[in-house]
Amino acid sequence: MNPSVELNIKKLRVFTQLAVRGNVNAAAEALFLTQSAVSRSLKSLEDDLGCPLFIRSSRGMVLTDVGTILHRRTARAFAYLAHSEEEIRRLPTAHAGTRTRSGFAGRLAQRHITIVPQIGDHRSETSAARYLGISQPAVNAALRDLEQPMGEALFARTSRGMVPTVVGEIVIRAFKLYASEVRSIEGDLAQREGEIRGALVVGCLPLSGAGLLAAVVGRFSQRYPDIRLTLMEAHYEALLNALICGEIDLIVGTLHPAPHAQVLQRPMMTDHLVAVVRAGHPLTRQTQLAVGALEQAQWIVPFRRTATRNTFEKAMLKAGLSTPHGAIEANSVATARAVLLQSDRVSILPRSQVDFDVAAGSLSILPVDLSGAELTLGVATRRDAEPTAGQLSFVDMLVCDHALQAPETVAR
Repeated sequence: MNPSVELNIKKLRVFTQLAVRGNVNAAAEALFLTQSAVSRSLKSLEDDLGCPLFIRSSRGMVLTDVGTILHRRTARAFAYLAHSEEEIRRLPTAHAGTRTRSGFAGRLAQRHITIVPQIGDHRSETSAARYLGISQPAVNAALRDLEQPMGEALFARTSRGMVPTVVGEIVIRAFKLYASEVRSIEGDLAQREGEIRGALVVGCLPLSGAGLLAAVVGRFSQRYPDIRLTLMEAHYEALLNALICGEIDLIVGTLHPAPHAQVLQRPMMTDHLVAVVRAGHPLTRQTQLAVGALEQAQWIVPFRRTATRNTFEKAMLKAGLSTPHGAIEANSVATARAVLLQSDRVSILPRSQVDFDVAAGSLSILPVDLSGAELTLGVATRRDAEPTAGQLSFVDMLVCDHALQAPETVAR
């Protein structure tokens, strides 16, 4: 499959009905199309993929090996859309009388799948249009085309831009999950040929993910050059939302103590928070430091409500100390490092993130015992995801690189 080929939802809808019903006539009736239109759509999809998807027999249309692989993904993709319809029907609303009882998924065009999530991401029709390289009227028309038959507004226009309504959030999540499954088709078909291709998007937590990824990404890209690897660094909530919506495949970094119900966590190693200063800092002249000696230091600390910050504050409280007053908050190792090198401040960072700088002689770890300042690092994935061969290979590399391979922890 050529990665530049866009698998259109209308063609995939026709294919899925053919796979379920086994003949053109039944699929045409279910889709309210002519038999010739169904046949043309199937032929076009087979041309896109470069191979037949069905074998015609006396028992009807039987899926080929490629067709079976494709159907496994399209069934999952359309199931997300069907589930969103059911979620919307169950919502309490003051407009229950106007809400459509017929499904909207059967009327979706590719433009809806592409445009609506971008409005949600950019909070603006104009910005979404600019990102997609189309006109603002085209974006507006696609939105109205979806909202009117649904009898629901997907966005509320506010001073903060176009904010998704409850219905809009459900629809956007379903569209993104649908698109995620369709993106995985390339990797599934390549695996059948003994190849590993496709796309892999890895979310990296700012203060802990890079330590796990550093030794892996280079070797992975070298071994699997046909995988389009993307690393996305952001705070936990943003990555979690992207993971649940299928925009990223996994999150690497500090595991959450109470993971989301839709998330699987796999511990891989334990890291330790250390107090770090620039080389030559006055405190480095001491061979042993009590934690209390750091209470009056000028600090650089992680953002509030992050796992690293929470662990640090617990360690300070355990030592009977208050959390630093007047500290600079930075959620980037690069930023903390730059400030450290130009000041006498102290920062708290995971050991794995500073080992290189310590070895290079630019930073020093203070000899202070931060008891209880341990972090469990690992990988988080979406619980209902069906990973591609590329995703599984990446996680296997991570596991091989790190000693601790504890059982998976699942939200309860």
